[in-house]
Amino acid sequence: MTQGAIVSGLSSTMLQPTARTSSAIWSVLHRQTMLTVATYGLVYQCFIPFTIASQKYQSNQFMKTPVVLVTGASRGIGAAIAQKFVQAGYQVFATTRQSSPVGTVDRVLRLDVQDDESVEECVNAVLAQAGRIDFLINNAGISIYGAIEEVSLAQIKAVFETNFFGVVRMTQAVLPTMRRQASGRVINIGSLAGFLPMPYQAAYAASKHALAGWTETLDLEVRRFGIRAILIQPGFIRTDIDRNSTTGALRKDIYGDERNRVIEKLRVSVESGDDPVTVADAVLQAATKRAPTIKVLVGRGARRVRVLRTLLPRTVFELGLRRQFELGDPPKRVHRHTEK
Repeated sequence: MTQGAIVSGLSSTMLQPTARTSSAIWSVLHRQTMLTVATYGLVYQCFIPFTIASQKYQSNQFMKTPVVLVTGASRGIGAAIAQKFVQAGYQVFATTRQSSPVGTVDRVLRLDVQDDESVEECVNAVLAQAGRIDFLINNAGISIYGAIEEVSLAQIKAVFETNFFGVVRMTQAVLPTMRRQASGRVINIGSLAGFLPMPYQAAYAASKHALAGWTETLDLEVRRFGIRAILIQPGFIRTDIDRNSTTGALRKDIYGDERNRVIEKLRVSVESGDDPVTVADAVLQAATKRAPTIKVLVGRGARRVRVLRTLLPRTVFELGLRRQFELGDPPKRVHRHTEK
């Protein structure tokens, strides 16, 4: 008899129990079933009251309409975000520099994120009316075109005052309230320029790189208080930020042709970019998701470029970037000064 036949025979025997073994098996199964039922009954009695109490607590927390504060909401991405939260039933406070209307948003406040007093007055006004701030969405931002040599230090500081220090002011102003609430989310609108070099937009890219580091660090510090910090990184979005951008005050002819080509390519990319609503959708999801991702890429361009930046060697990626923006080729031979 082969080994296979032996195994087959033993299996057949084990699968055909006698009456005595069958009775013993059913007796064991009965005892295990009764024990399982008793265990679940004990668990139910112990934990269901706690669960109901927890659910009542959570329902009480969410009975109040969540309060959203959006900066830079006069148009573009900010206006789309404010409108999206209004449609979702939130209590929205939209801010603009000139108190201009924002769609169907009822509560529009004047805010200059570069001014400490304006930030304090804005946050106090929201707290006076709503008593809490659940979501701070830092969207206010500006840009400037020009080679690094062409942009004055004052212009660079102005970009950082809005894009970075404005976020710092707003965040520091709302954190005490969020800590008292033991909840809250700070959602910052970054850019693909926060992980890419952007020719002729060095100040803007630097401010968005700084914002990325700030947001990640903030999330580490405040998560224990029930607060989360999230960075939204859109690709090219159809807004008028390029038309409202200024140019460097120290123009130099040697950069003129290339600068103009890059600006035109950026303008075309913005005009053919994604709808601002795509960013608004991502922000609403980040606000409501139980376990949000700290960095959220929005749009086809941002995801594609992020993958390429991660996978390609640096030299290959930079070559593609130079070709994309039609940047001048570096000299083939590098002159080195010999030491004397």
